[in-house]
Amino acid sequence: MGRPKVRDSMRRRAAVACRFCRANKKKCSATVPCTQCQLRGLAASCSTANASPDPSSLKVHPSSPANPLPTPLTQRPVDVPSPASPPRLVQSSESPGCAGVDGGSSGGTPVGRHLSPVLYAGSRARKRTHHQRALENSRREPLPHSQMLLNLRGEQVYIGKAASLSFLQLVREIVTEHIGPSQFSHNDQTESMLEAESAPVAGYDPISPPEIQLDFEQMILFSHIFKSALDGLMDIFAPSEVKGLLLESHGPHARYRNPYKRATVELIVAIGAQCESPESAVAIGQPYFRHAQKLASSEILEDPSVDMVRVFLLMAYYMLGSCRRNAAFMYIGIAARAAVTLGLHSRDSYSDMSTPKFQLRLRIWVSLCILDMIVSAILGRPAATAALRSDLEKSLDGMAAAMRGSEMDMGVLMASYKILGIISNIIDKLYKRKQIPGVFIEQYLEQIKVWKQEYSSCIQGSSTLDPATPSTKSSIGNIHVSCIYYFAVTLVTRPILIPNLTGQPGCHDSMSSQMAEACVDAAIYLVQTCEEAQEAGLLLGNMCILKALIFIAGLILGLQSFCKRQIDYSVEKAFSGAIKTLDFLAVQSPQAAQYRSILTLLSTAIVGQREKLASAGRSQYVSRLFNLNESKAEAETRQLNDSRPPPPPPPRSEATDSSPVQVSDEVNSENLVAGLGFIESNHGTSFNWDHLDISEWDDFLHL
Repeated sequence: MGRPKVRDSMRRRAAVACRFCRANKKKCSATVPCTQCQLRGLAASCSTANASPDPSSLKVHPSSPANPLPTPLTQRPVDVPSPASPPRLVQSSESPGCAGVDGGSSGGTPVGRHLSPVLYAGSRARKRTHHQRALENSRREPLPHSQMLLNLRGEQVYIGKAASLSFLQLVREIVTEHIGPSQFSHNDQTESMLEAESAPVAGYDPISPPEIQLDFEQMILFSHIFKSALDGLMDIFAPSEVKGLLLESHGPHARYRNPYKRATVELIVAIGAQCESPESAVAIGQPYFRHAQKLASSEILEDPSVDMVRVFLLMAYYMLGSCRRNAAFMYIGIAARAAVTLGLHSRDSYSDMSTPKFQLRLRIWVSLCILDMIVSAILGRPAATAALRSDLEKSLDGMAAAMRGSEMDMGVLMASYKILGIISNIIDKLYKRKQIPGVFIEQYLEQIKVWKQEYSSCIQGSSTLDPATPSTKSSIGNIHVSCIYYFAVTLVTRPILIPNLTGQPGCHDSMSSQMAEACVDAAIYLVQTCEEAQEAGLLLGNMCILKALIFIAGLILGLQSFCKRQIDYSVEKAFSGAIKTLDFLAVQSPQAAQYRSILTLLSTAIVGQREKLASAGRSQYVSRLFNLNESKAEAETRQLNDSRPPPPPPPRSEATDSSPVQVSDEVNSENLVAGLGFIESNHGTSFNWDHLDISEWDDFLHL
């Protein structure tokens, strides 16, 4: 006797199937494109246009206590976890291509909202299949989203797509998809933009001058450190101008008619003290900056001057070192508007480039553009000078060439300006696209290559170890320019790296693989450069730009280690070096301390994922009974896992069973990115290699 007909509301199969599944009598997932078409490479032709289901089967039947009706499979909610179960992360937003299907009726009733699989590392959730993960990865956009974060006052601030914090959020999403919520991806700081609150100096009135009076030798020492910290980024003083300002300000009867002059001297001392040691940063840097800030704000902004532009640039740089990026961004904007008022952006205002006055004005304008472009690139925000650089752009090379060989040579400064101009174009034109063709990225890589050929002669190393010497100043400038170059390569190739690591279709051709390798290689070179500079004693205690670039490189290397099943020792070593260098900078920078903490949590997530993969294929008949190092939470998790039936062994392919894991120690993208005179570091990693079971890595989720 045949079974009775099942009502449409009780069916567990999809009510609508695509044309391919209907013709071949395959089970369809009722999504466009469906799973079957995805696996067979027919995603482009997947359609339900010819399907004509019963409209009643598409109707959502509300359930009631008296006569509850089951929910169709496409709308069935995920079971609510019990209190003993780990927390779940459920995404109920509609995926692209899965929002609705036209059933062919006149009303066009859509299918119910599609629920994405549960993303957490719990044991009671149903495991996602390989084609489900491939389907999710195929829908991932190559670029992160812009976001709104909270500042110190709880106000929302804008962070663009190209920002390091937006890339961090994308890395968190990828990690969460495979290991679930963790301290790396879910913590109290994920929705806030960390900024250090200004600590008031005890017993100090910012209106009166600082009580600590420095002798002339101390001020000269701080001025040397100040020049080293800004080298390659800003050069806003004539060669002997700083010494003259210090001499004029030294003594009990020193007075300035222009308060900006006095503020300039105190900002030089404040930045030098901020970079010298933690003690001087607190005892000298903070009171000197507060008094300079008070002097600058006491002047009305109605009468701009070159001194005003320099003061606000220096205050912006100090704020970057104090982990106050929003305040620095505001100060740069004020300096930009004052510079426009003075005509520093216009070619017509430079009548005679042989005059030191016009040479200095040009260097101030180029320095303003450099600081504006690098800060805007890190925050993903439009630059204040974006629409102002075109007027001077055509004649800038000739004007800089006229100053070559003089005391105001702009070689390294122009190198920074040119590479940052390429970075600004990348952010403006590349990160606004939804689909990024490889040819478009290749054009920018060619521009970066041309820049390298033109300015590589300006990048020379130095072995001097004293931070107060001019040769060390030149070395720090070379480090700044080199790291900005590596940052440019990572910025333009990141949209290729993400699809390559997450296994999206069409991202594993030869050109895409080389671009993805260039991104990783550039991150390795950046970290190696900073690590070697630290070992040589060249790094100052507070490097406000380098710490942000090291963090971005560390995220790239950490994501590479998380996604790739092959062990690349150069990547592992560089990732450990990024944490080590940030640990050095964290002594004086709370922002570097946060960056180090984030990368450390990412390292923990990598080790945890590898340990889980290594233990996944062990015998189902025995488990560890006693472990002295096991915490209470781990014991509860183990008991919960032991109460479940053992999972079936994962499928093994002949290719992965017969071939060992390959170790890649060589650089595969020499034509796209190359080192600029810095040698590979010899430091090891901090990973626990004893827990890695290489034979089980063929079950990695991405592959």
